Amino acid sequence: MAGPGRKIVHIREELHNKINLVALQENLRPSVLLEMILRDFIREKEFAAMKPDDKRRFTRKSVVLPAMVYESSEEPNVGRYFAATVYDISFGGICLAFPLERENKIEFLNARSEYEVICHLSDSGELSRFKCIPHYVARDDFTLKVGGSIVEASADSHDNLSQYLTQCHAGSVL
Repeated sequence: MAGPGRKIVHIREELHNKINLVALQENLRPSVLLEMILRDFIREKEFAAMKPDDKRRFTRKSVVLPAMVYESSEEPNVGRYFAATVYDISFGGICLAFPLERENKIEFLNARSEYEVICHLSDSGELSRFKCIPHYVARDDFTLKVGGSIVEASADSHDNLSQYLTQCHAGSVL
């Protein structure tokens, strides 16, 4: 029975069983998992539906954060990690800085494919992970800057980013 503020959603039994299995694996209640999935889906759709000018409404925060970048390979379950620096960050995207020597070694730039940015946005020790798609590349005398849009992140990573940007805005982090 649905409680106050809750609604019943009818789904196929096969999908219900899969949700229960994933919830069990993630040590979550199925209703919590389903809310996370729906919240992430709605956030992505709302962002994708924005006009290009509106997407810039996310204020960028200049930061210097160590990060790891994961790029997958054409072979399944094969990829590589390498170090980067988060140069600026917003709800909509992340700009990374790399040494110029890495320019021809970053595969996701050549293929314009997804990559994952992994970093600590809090003192909790919890990693935040953001799948991104590259949109621009700029260079100066020392660094290669790669700006990308966030296309996927867990609810926890979104929450960590929200808290981090709120702290940055309040002036307590930077």
